[in-house]
Amino acid sequence: MAAQTHSCHGTPENTFSALFGDDPKQNLILKKIQHSDVIVEYQIHCPVVARSAQPGQFVIVRGDEQGERIPLTIADFDRDGGVLTLVMQVVGLASHKLDELREGDKFRDIVGPLGHKSEIENFGTVVLVGGGLGIAPVYPIQRALKDAGNNIVSIIGSRSQDLLFWEDRMKATSDEMFVMTDDGSRGEKGLVTVPLQKMIDDGVKIDRVIAIGPPIMMRAVTEVTRPHQDHRQPEFDHGRRHRHVRRLPRRGRRQDEIHLRRRPRIRRPRRQFSAPLHPHVGVPRQGGDGLHHPQGRGPQAD
Repeated sequence: MAAQTHSCHGTPENTFSALFGDDPKQNLILKKIQHSDVIVEYQIHCPVVARSAQPGQFVIVRGDEQGERIPLTIADFDRDGGVLTLVMQVVGLASHKLDELREGDKFRDIVGPLGHKSEIENFGTVVLVGGGLGIAPVYPIQRALKDAGNNIVSIIGSRSQDLLFWEDRMKATSDEMFVMTDDGSRGEKGLVTVPLQKMIDDGVKIDRVIAIGPPIMMRAVTEVTRPHQDHRQPEFDHGRRHRHVRRLPRRGRRQDEIHLRRRPRIRRPRRQFSAPLHPHVGVPRQGGDGLHHPQGRGPQAD
């Protein structure tokens, strides 16, 4: 019996190297778009991954032989053209080295698609909230839900206009869209929870909410929707890497309570002080100098 492969495990069938393969354009960067100083979009020639990619999945890329492996959510895919789109935020050493790649360069490795795809069906009215870089992973989910016949309301936001991108794509795949910025430089001034709260207060029937973005944003969306949750289904089915919003089992908490998943803490045992006790008094034996000495080794009294 053949061993089963987990969806997050790379295999020779879904690992594509720029050095080994028949396609000379494999992993070639066709276009690089600088949306801001820290947000970069890559359009890559990777036909096999583009043809098999699903909304909610990701890939692991490596720029060169010594490069660090970086997981990136698949932001878009063109199955007919064989183009894979990735959006990255330049924040650390590994992403800065990857940012050095230009149009015409190649990624050393692309492993994917990995992970489980998002749940796509006709729910009814779905609100999709994308905050900052979270706009990229929420876009393919929104497009798939729109194609499934849902009524789509999209809310995108960021700190300022400079960090907003793909506003045209989000608008094209939604029935109604709200743009929010913290400083009011684009759209309305405020948080992404403002239009969501207004919809709830106006009595709009919302069948599902999907939020992808910074943890503090997802937590705020959770608090807004918590009093109105439908116990029959979870409201959040996707999140940014390592910060998924999930439903917890009922262990002394409300059944509809949702928390952010955090990395487990390593609890170390506390160091305890132990000292021999005086047989009569029940306190640590001390010498004439006020310090503890093992029995028989204290300073001699005069």
